[in-house]
Amino acid sequence: MDYRIPLAVCLFLVQVLVRGAEVEEEKTIQKSFVFDAGSGERQIEVDNFEGSIHVTGYAGGEALLVVKETLEADSSEKAQEARRGVRLEITRTNNLVRCYVDGPFRCRNGSINFRGWERYGYKVRYDFELKVPHHTGLRLKTVNGEDILVAKTAGKFEAENVNGGIRMTEIEGAGRVYALNGK
Repeated sequence: MDYRIPLAVCLFLVQVLVRGAEVEEEKTIQKSFVFDAGSGERQIEVDNFEGSIHVTGYAGGEALLVVKETLEADSSEKAQEARRGVRLEITRTNNLVRCYVDGPFRCRNGSINFRGWERYGYKVRYDFELKVPHHTGLRLKTVNGEDILVAKTAGKFEAENVNGGIRMTEIEGAGRVYALNGK
């Protein structure tokens, strides 16, 4: 039996699988938001899809946001498609700062319909690092990423993570925590 053709196919497949993403890009987004003392409760909302969320409270008066965006794509065309299709929207209304990751995996009502990055030919990840005043309300959500970590805050909180864990230390205040397929 001639094994050359099946062997060649196997070697080709291994080469494709090992090679991974053809295009890899990283960028860092930094923003700060000064809260208005007369505009009500301070609140941060992060509605992420792929990536981690780390929040630390401190004795300052502004929210400091650093987001690392990582894009991986099978080709330059797929990378361009990812740049058009997946975006991070950062908005501020009074004392609410909202970070929302939108893309083809979102339904109109904000829920998620995801069938795997392979379907798109690209993957976009956002890892959030926030430093917020101690008494800041938090609404944090992520799906496919690592953990949500919160430390040294004293406001109301809501944290949801699917396929990852949630760890909260030195927390004051009341809230809700939900993790599915995580710790």
